[in-house]
Amino acid sequence: MALKSRSAARKRAGAHPSPVSFVTLGLLFLLPVFFTPGQLPEEFEFTKVSLLATGALVLAAWWIAAESSRIAAAGIGRWLRALPGRLVAAVRRDPLGAAVALMLLSAGASTIASVRPALSLYGAPQSRAGLVTFAGLATIYYASRSLASSPLWFRRVALGAGVAAAVTAAYAILQIAHLDPIFRQRQSAFEGLIPPGSTVGHANTLSAYLAMCLPLVVWLAARSRSRAVAAAWLALAVVSLFIIVVSLLQLTDLSAATSRTRAELWRSGLGMLRDHPLLGVGLDAYAAAFPPYRTATLTQIEWGSTPSKAQNDLIQILATQGLLGGLAALALAVFSARAVLRIARRGSPELRGAAIAAGASLVGYVVPNLVGFGTVATGGLAAALAGWAARSSWITEARAAEGAGGAARGAPGTAHDVRSVWNLLAGVALAGAVWYLLVWKPLRAEIHLVR
Repeated sequence: MALKSRSAARKRAGAHPSPVSFVTLGLLFLLPVFFTPGQLPEEFEFTKVSLLATGALVLAAWWIAAESSRIAAAGIGRWLRALPGRLVAAVRRDPLGAAVALMLLSAGASTIASVRPALSLYGAPQSRAGLVTFAGLATIYYASRSLASSPLWFRRVALGAGVAAAVTAAYAILQIAHLDPIFRQRQSAFEGLIPPGSTVGHANTLSAYLAMCLPLVVWLAARSRSRAVAAAWLALAVVSLFIIVVSLLQLTDLSAATSRTRAELWRSGLGMLRDHPLLGVGLDAYAAAFPPYRTATLTQIEWGSTPSKAQNDLIQILATQGLLGGLAALALAVFSARAVLRIARRGSPELRGAAIAAGASLVGYVVPNLVGFGTVATGGLAAALAGWAARSSWITEARAAEGAGGAARGAPGTAHDVRSVWNLLAGVALAGAVWYLLVWKPLRAEIHLVR
């Protein structure tokens, strides 16, 4: 009995990773580093979105098994009657999770109303920020939130991001040193230095990812008990700073063609919002809607090329998802900041340090996207950190209420954790059918295009 009790205590503390944590951490590591050189027309973002969708569907199968088991235990009628109350309670406990759901609702509505619905579903070429991607990132948020009751979860997220940052930084150094074994003939120089794209494909997105990881790497160094390990993390921080500087050299030149291009793209995006105020032109349909908004200045700069992004995430959301998407984005920012601040004010000293690192990392996600755009790698890490902040914020508030003599409420996102084999098989079958339509068919088309 004592052994069982200790085993249960370790499980509650998160000592044994669950299938959900295994898949989530696997995505956090693989999304930045996995690509398919020479195998597909689009070697980076398409591959990463396919991986994200696959992992998200595995998590969805696990959730479907739990929810269908809940239905079997309670009965469909009782389950349906309880559903509205569960949803209202979930919104009250986790407004950030509600904001994520609102963003997903906005993405779905703008996909239906899109000028190119299929494009909005799968994502535009060279962008891949369609509904499939939005749903995958939302899945990472809810998975991370469900795991954040463990005091070990933040460290695991930081370690996953830190190791991925080490891999991307090492490959970037090879590129800077002209030693890239894969893309040797495809490197370009700026002011005598090679802006590395590493495993994420572009210098700007690489610097954005490393900027997000930097606070987590510093936190890992500060929390390391071994001097050698702390020194290794600090060395990674120094290398990351160097790569960020090399990658962002051209952004500091306001007279550069890229800087002037951004201004024109912002103007075009605001024009789309003006003409499609509620739902925008369609999720990730900026390129499809762009031709009527092309300016003569942009034509002179880029000779008629069609951009897939507004080079500003807020304008991109407003242009493609309208005011509903803008409201969802504002809610995400406000409730993320509130969750982090609550932990920093009322959490334990260890939680406060984690909150500062998570907050700095989320700022590192937002700021580069004011002159660029998010990717699967940065979005996945941001979703995981936001999920941790939401759950940890609730736990912090609940403990404060208990200390003040108040009553704590049930934890947000607590799932029914009993799954039968048949329910699990049903979840796998449903997720597999969706995977065939949303992942395998586009992948097969890309393979055919290569051939």
